Amino acid sequence: MADYGVNKIETTKIKDAKSVPITLYELADAKKFLTRAESEDYGRIFSARGREINSESRLRPEWKRSTLDDERSTYKIPTDPHEIIKACNNIYRHFGLCRNIIDLMADFASKGIRIVHPNDNAQRFYDTWSNKVGMKDRTEKFLNLLFRTANVFVKRDMIKLSGNKDSKQIFGYEGKQIPIKYTMINPLYISAIGNASIGNITYSFKVPDDIKRMITNPKDDAQKKFVESIPEEYKNAARLNKAIILSDNMYIAHYKNDDWEAWADPYIYAALDDIYFKIHLRDMDRAAADGVINTIRIWKLGGEINGKHWLPGAGAYSRLANMLENNLGGGTMDLIWDDLIDLKVEYGPADKVIGSSKYESVDKDILSSFGISEVLINGQGGGNYSTQFLAVKGLIEKLEYGRAKCVDWLTKEIEIINEALGFRVMPIIKFDYAALRDELAIQKLVLQLRDRHVISDKSTRES
Repeated sequence: MADYGVNKIETTKIKDAKSVPITLYELADAKKFLTRAESEDYGRIFSARGREINSESRLRPEWKRSTLDDERSTYKIPTDPHEIIKACNNIYRHFGLCRNIIDLMADFASKGIRIVHPNDNAQRFYDTWSNKVGMKDRTEKFLNLLFRTANVFVKRDMIKLSGNKDSKQIFGYEGKQIPIKYTMINPLYISAIGNASIGNITYSFKVPDDIKRMITNPKDDAQKKFVESIPEEYKNAARLNKAIILSDNMYIAHYKNDDWEAWADPYIYAALDDIYFKIHLRDMDRAAADGVINTIRIWKLGGEINGKHWLPGAGAYSRLANMLENNLGGGTMDLIWDDLIDLKVEYGPADKVIGSSKYESVDKDILSSFGISEVLINGQGGGNYSTQFLAVKGLIEKLEYGRAKCVDWLTKEIEIINEALGFRVMPIIKFDYAALRDELAIQKLVLQLRDRHVISDKSTRES
């Protein structure tokens, strides 16, 4: 290298997670500059992500959301359908507010569901069938998954009424094939191929890897018994590592997806960014709390006497250190010393970080994403408590949409039964709250929101 008045300093930089020796050149004379080639490493030290303006300068990059996503993948908003569903499921399980709202919506929309038929014999059959398939539980689970994952796959199992004693006693019909069991399939096991804009979308089921291992190599009697219960179609698909095209025994429901979309965005997805931000704030509070625990105590020996500064001998430091080390049990310690000692305790700034006020704004954003108005939360934002309908209008519309999807599914199942058993009249599906927009239904919804700690006591009283 030419002599530009540069001092050579040996250092290291991190490259591909390995320490690689490089040479850093420090300018000794500000009037002389390195050539572009010679300053390459020097410039890289200051901004590894910067944009080069010229041979001597680099510009610090702007900080964007994508930058945070690259550095902290935990808070990255997913875009892949399966990753979106996985993230929303995780929020449902670990974020109490979201779980309470989703459970409330599913419970309220499915409350009191029943099948009503004008014919007494048909009514007795539908009462028995509803109990046998667990219709109340299945409809609540259907709506829960619809609001939580936005993509519901219901597998139907059929039974043939063969005329044996049990079939006659339970159903009263022989030789007919009707639905007997409904199973909700995990949407993470489903793949979608195609685009509705130019053709039909095909959905397929792929056997999970852990089930594949059991099928190919069961390790104990319990696994062998489980494998015996698996249909041959799924066993063959697992052995050949192939997907199974969903057949007509599968009902598929989506929550407000576009015609060209194979997957719908979950209800939670709109609030995901705000939820991640609240989790980030909680992490900050935890770090501040840990800072309080990690107290720093500074012992100062020496001081000023008669205008002169005095320092103790080396033995004083050793004696103090031994006293502190021997007090392992904690508690009060008596220490006899002269005036030349001082103790300073340093705490983290927890009082400046920990607090509930910073959560207020993000909580409002989260509830707004769920259709719960600010009027219902704290009486602010316009309006008053007497307008309960306006306060929960968005939430009620979502409940009605979910209920309509559930009724569509059950109607198709009832059509199968009517055709098999020869019932001429279609029954009616009813709920406890026939119209969710009724004043009584709205008041019940407000009370349940309070019971699940979504809205305040004051909001409940004044509504």
